[in-house]
This record gives sequence, structure tokens and C-alpha cells, in this order.
Amino acid sequence: MIQIFTTQIQGLMKQIKDKQEEAIEDGARLLAQARVGSSSIYVHGTKEMGVIEQEALSGEDHLIHIKPLLCEEKVVSLDVNDRVLLASRYTTDPDAIKIAKDLKEKGIPFVAISTLKEVEATSEGLDTLADVFIHLNVKKPVVPLDDGTRTGYPASLIALYTYFCLALTLKEILSEVEDEL
Repeated sequence: MIQIFTTQIQGLMKQIKDKQEEAIEDGARLLAQARVGSSSIYVHGTKEMGVIEQEALSGEDHLIHIKPLLCEEKVVSLDVNDRVLLASRYTTDPDAIKIAKDLKEKGIPFVAISTLKEVEATSEGLDTLADVFIHLNVKKPVVPLDDGTRTGYPASLIALYTYFCLALTLKEILSEVEDEL
């Protein structure tokens, strides 16, 4: 089972690198705008995607000048020059959509990391609300069991990998900007 899980994880990571690299670069550029303008980058992850928030704020290699988006379960006061990273398991997550609509209404650009889940044509998902959308493509558990079911849904693991790709690209962009100044 471990070998199957590992192989599937490697495949999902390769998909992120191959198919989402441009979106990751666009997302890093969008987030970098806040730092170049001396504003802040805010982060929030719903449910298990809170791991991204924890890594960004408290990880060994955390990003500087990043803040939590929520304080006492409410969105903090934001400036139009601030930027936000928002992560959820699916693009249909109601909590993430509520935050995304609030950000859109206030004119705050944001990057969303999530798996696209098809919705009714009348519904808005994170993929359509976000200024930059990074698709995780984690649609089902990756390890088949003998009874025909599956286990090992790696959304948070792939999201964390994607976050690191985004953070590394952001650091690279900010380093280049500093060199130019």
C-alpha cells in the first residue's frame, strides 16, 4: 500500500509541476505585489488546509510579513494593496466561498489553492472568484482496497507541496526585486 500511495503522490506532484507551474508563478507575482508595496500577505486554509496556514505562519521556513486572515473567526481589516492566499479542499467549500466573495467585494486580489469540483452553472466556485487559481486535481483517494473502495485522500499533502512551490517562487521574485533596488 505504501508503494502505491507514494507512486500516486509523485504523480500528483508531477501534475502540479507540469500543469500548474504558470498559475504558481502568477500567484507568486500577485502575492509579491503586497510586499513590494509594503502591504501584507494574509493566509487562510479551511478544514485540513489549515496546514498551509500553519506552515506559512509558524513553519521552520515560514514566510515573513505574512499574517492570518481570520481573527476570532472574522476576516481582519484589509487594504486594497494587501493580498490573500486562500486554500480549501474543493472549490465548492462554503466557508472559502464566503471569504472569497467578501474579498472580491472589497477589491482584494487573492490566490486560491483547491481542487476543482464541478458546480451548477449558476454557482460560483473558488476557481471563478480567485484572481489566480491553482488546481490541486486531488479528486479521490489514491489507494484501491480489496473491497473496491479507496483510501488515502492526500489533499492536504498535495496542497502543502503546492504551497511550498508558491512560497519558493515568491521568495525568488522578492529576492530579484531587492537586487534591482
